[in-house]
Amino acid sequence: MIAKKKKNTKKKPLSRRDAVAARLRKICLALPETSEGVSFGNIAFRAGKRPFVVLDTYKGVDCVFVYVDPGLRENLLNDKRFFAAPYDPKEKGLCRSLVAIDWRQMKGLILYSYRSVALARMLKAL
Repeated sequence: MIAKKKKNTKKKPLSRRDAVAARLRKICLALPETSEGVSFGNIAFRAGKRPFVVLDTYKGVDCVFVYVDPGLRENLLNDKRFFAAPYDPKEKGLCRSLVAIDWRQMKGLILYSYRSVALARMLKAL
């Protein structure tokens, strides 16, 4: 009797980017009237029609773009994991590298970013 080879049923581990995308989906899509789409080839989460979180790559660094509180922006820029977004001329947001994400902090940043672009009815639904 010839033994059959077992198929390798192990799932391939997610890349860091895919794992972050999955976490972002869970957080962002739980907010009122949000959707996921693509913006300039990147995964983007929108509140209505306006993007508030983008999973991006800039100069070879995978990152998450969010709008941030202006009072917090300068402090975050002192952390090497944050950097100014090159496509944000009004300097209202930042990019956060995918290295060692503190998800409690990231949820707070995402919520602020959502509130920055959401309509009054969306904020009321929160």
